[in-house]
Amino acid sequence: MLQEFLLKTSSRNRLQHHIYFDNLFSSPDLLVHLKYQNLRATGTVRKDRFEVSNEIDAKARRGTSKVKHDINSGTNFVTVMDSKAVSILSSAAGVTPTSNVSRYDKEAKGKAAIRFPNAFKVYNNLMGGVDLHD
Repeated sequence: MLQEFLLKTSSRNRLQHHIYFDNLFSSPDLLVHLKYQNLRATGTVRKDRFEVSNEIDAKARRGTSKVKHDINSGTNFVTVMDSKAVSILSSAAGVTPTSNVSRYDKEAKGKAAIRFPNAFKVYNNLMGGVDLHD
């Protein structure tokens, strides 16, 4: 899908772009390939696309997160407990700075601010709600 873009854009100018995609396309190999093409990328990822996992207990509180950083590829694998565990793979965003996200809290019986890693904020802001319609 990016072939025409890669042919028309210089390697130097690609650093200004950030590619976002959902879990259908996301894999560690794709992010490494895009990084070698000087493209930053972020996408949700399925559990079965990794040899290692960021398992979070299903009873964990919202906002609980686990992070793995691969030094060789420069990618971050971030999993956060929301209503269920959600994972993001990114070659551009990590955990910091964290930001507040408003979610329903059973104990407070209303909305509560929960800290989420930066990768989720970036993804949700720029993906444009496409995942909501999947």
